[in-house]
Amino acid sequence: MRPARQLKVITSQLEVLEDMKIQFENLLATINNILQKGFKWIDDESNELSFMELNQLLTNGTSECLTKCLIIANGSDESGQNLTKQTESEEPVLLLSTSCSSSHTKEDRDFHKLKEEISEIEKSHLKKFKIVNQKLASIEKETTDTVLKDIDTRNNLKFEEIMKELHSASDFMSHLQSQNEILANSVKEKTVEINDMRQTLNDIKVHSVTTSNINSSNAQTYEGLSLKLSDNTKLIEAVQSLNESLSAKLNAVECNFNSLSAEVDSIKRSAVDIDATGTTQLPVEQTLIDTAGKSDVNFPAYFGEPDETEDDDDDDDYLDAPAVGFNACVSEESATFDLVKNEILTCFTSVTEDIQDNFDSESGIFTVPFDGLYLCGLFIDIITFVQHDLEFCIYVRETDGTETVIAHCHCRQRNITVSDVVIKQLRENDELFVSSNHSCKKLKFSNYSHFMCALIKD
Repeated sequence: MRPARQLKVITSQLEVLEDMKIQFENLLATINNILQKGFKWIDDESNELSFMELNQLLTNGTSECLTKCLIIANGSDESGQNLTKQTESEEPVLLLSTSCSSSHTKEDRDFHKLKEEISEIEKSHLKKFKIVNQKLASIEKETTDTVLKDIDTRNNLKFEEIMKELHSASDFMSHLQSQNEILANSVKEKTVEINDMRQTLNDIKVHSVTTSNINSSNAQTYEGLSLKLSDNTKLIEAVQSLNESLSAKLNAVECNFNSLSAEVDSIKRSAVDIDATGTTQLPVEQTLIDTAGKSDVNFPAYFGEPDETEDDDDDDDYLDAPAVGFNACVSEESATFDLVKNEILTCFTSVTEDIQDNFDSESGIFTVPFDGLYLCGLFIDIITFVQHDLEFCIYVRETDGTETVIAHCHCRQRNITVSDVVIKQLRENDELFVSSNHSCKKLKFSNYSHFMCALIKD
């Protein structure tokens, strides 16, 4: 059995060593944990810690390990000193003292050895830490360069996209501006058209008022013309009846003249026979008078009798006057006609009557052959739309160049025939034509449009 004091000393030493072992095991576990985290971060196997956090962890861990080593070393020294004091105070045996000193020497060697190992570990860790710092610096630089390049690339791409969007926006604004200009021009044109339409409406209103006034005056003119036409119709009917009676009288005169010629021949033969037989010859004049007295015809003073047939002579003179007149209308196949102000109308190309060929359809002029009383007429019918009041007039151009309006027609709408008929005393070589006081493009007349003139009395 060991002595109690020896057992107590050995037991206390063993407890100190066990405590140091536990502390060193904890320290090694802490060091291994820190090393594993560092190597994992280097091998890019873990992203739990950032560079700054890992750097701080390594610095703090190294300082903590060194501090624990110093604490362990100080604690072992204090334990040895206490044991030494206790042994000396209790007056140990020489053998015990020798064993204690030898144990202390061994512990010192172990401590120095452990301290050297810790220094070597610290040096190796410092080297690794420097290498890690260098790698971290290069990685940080590469990462920074990569990040900057990525940022520049993204910024360039964004800048290009923004420039493209700006170009497209500029193109859109240019297109929009051109569309706005086109729209503005269209609005201006529409405004001008609207103003023109308003002006046209105002003109139409004024024209309507003028038309109503003209219609009232035209109604009166129409009544006067109707009276003139009725008078002219009566005159023409009287002339026709007179012509018929004169024709009958001429036929009777011709028959009587033939019979008188036969009687004269028979009387001549009788006179020759009487002369041959010695019979008294009657005057030939008396025989003709007796023969003529049996007829209904009154002879004038061919044989010295007074003239009692002055009225019949006037009728004969009227019948002896030559017929003069023409009637021209617009052809059904005529195209549109450009009406020019104060120019002679040449659209009356379809001539139905021209007794003495005094009307020239190419120039539109009728030349009066000799003096007399003429019936002149103008009929106008327009097919196309009539925008303004068109006035057509019959002009007489005298030999001295003087032009006079003798008839006029106002045309205000299409498909309505307007006319004017007058009786005018004309002289030889006077020119009769139709002209307009307005100009109009693409005007088309119907075949109801006529220009006519006829001699009534010379």
